[in-house]
Amino acid sequence: MVTSPLCADEVTTAAAEAGAECLVTDPAAFDDLVRATAPLPGIVDRGADDAAVILYTSGTTGTPKGAELTHRNLMTNTVTTVEAVLHIGPDDVLFGGLPMFHAFGQTCALNTAVAAGATLTLLPRFEPAKALEIMQPSGPAAQGGLDRPPRPRGRVHARRGRRHHGRAGRGR
Repeated sequence: MVTSPLCADEVTTAAAEAGAECLVTDPAAFDDLVRATAPLPGIVDRGADDAAVILYTSGTTGTPKGAELTHRNLMTNTVTTVEAVLHIGPDDVLFGGLPMFHAFGQTCALNTAVAAGATLTLLPRFEPAKALEIMQPSGPAAQGGLDRPPRPRGRVHARRGRRHHGRAGRGR
C-alpha cells in the first residue's frame, strides 16, 4: 500500500492487519522515487499508443466485447477528469460506486484518485444504504454513477458534492 503522511497511522495499521507492506510518501517524493529507480530487467518500454488495458463490455448485443484502451487514452481521460471535470486534489475523497473493471469506474474513480493524490472510498459490493451512509454528512468531493435507473440511453455523469473537509464543492 502507498499512502501520504496525513493518514499513515491508519493505513499502516490496516496494511499490517492485511499482511501487506506500507510505503508512506508524499506525491512529489513518490514521483522522484519512481523517476530515480532503474527499470527492472524484462520490462518493455511502451508507447503512448500501445494497448494498456482491455476492458470488456456487453455492448449492444449482450455479447462481451473487449474494448482496447491505450496508455494515451487512460492518461488523457484521467488528466481531463482531474483537471477539467472534478477539479480534485489530495484533500478530496471520491466515492467509487462502480466496479473498477468498468471503464467509468477505472478512469473516473481509481485512476483519477491516484493521479490527484485523493482518497478513494470503495464498497466490496454496491449496497445503496451503505453508499448513502458513506456520502453523508461530510461526503466525497465526487461520486460517479447513473443519475437515474439504467436504461438504454441513460445519461452518465459525475456529481460534485461536498469536500471531505467540509468546504462546499463546486456545484453542477
